[in-house]
Parts: sequence; structure tokens; C-alpha cells
Amino acid sequence: MRVLYMHATCVPPPEGSPIDRFELLSENLEGDILHPLWFTKPEEVEAAFGPGSYPVHTVGRFRYHWILEGKERGIRSRMTAAYHYLRKGVQIHREKPFDCIVWPPSFRMSSSASWAGIREPRNSRAGPRDRLRSNS
Repeated sequence: MRVLYMHATCVPPPEGSPIDRFELLSENLEGDILHPLWFTKPEEVEAAFGPGSYPVHTVGRFRYHWILEGKERGIRSRMTAAYHYLRKGVQIHREKPFDCIVWPPSFRMSSSASWAGIREPRNSRAGPRDRLRSNS
């Protein structure tokens, strides 16, 4: 089974360690990981993971696809990350389709996406109690 894993944090994975979860999962699964990093330059990634590890780093049967976010945390970095996830996910799927997408519940953009899906219209004048009564 091929999976696409959308990583939630900017913390780099352990290198050369038997505790890397994707090294352990490689016995039964294969796939790609979309992973943001706090690095700002490809040279920093290659210094941490070895030459040729940017933009794709392979661990077992999994491939890490890095996005360089840096330490900036704002709407611009979130929009850049969302664009990267969408563009890279479609590209990977076209190359070799995956069977499952793993999107951790702590993923940064999940709350924004769920908020956008349940947002009330701006001209709604009903209060919270009125909405509850109309749903029952």
C-alpha cells in the first residue's frame, strides 16, 4: 500500500536512527512524506541529511519531500505551505498513485480548513441559541 503522509511539524526527523517511524513502516508500506522544515536554505538540509538529500530524501521505502519554511510563522508561510502540499501531492500522485492520505489531527491547516467548511454566512443574524434550536 502506498501512502501520502502530510507531516505536521517543522522538526526534522531523526537521521540514521532506528526510531524513525518511516524506517519501521517500510517493512509493510511505501510512500511519500510532505514535510516542512525550519531550515531556510537547501545547504542546511544537505548538511543535516547528507549530499543530495534536498529536495527529496529517501528513508527505507519512503521519500521525504521538504518545504523550507524557516522560523517565520505567519499567514504568508502558511499559504506557501498549503500551496506546496497541494502542488506536490498532485505531482506525486500523477507519478505513482497512492492509496491513502494520512493527515494527522494536529496538522496546522486542519483547523483553518474545518473552519472554512462550517463558517456561517456574513449576513446571518441568528444567534448561537437560534442556530441550535433550528438544528433540533
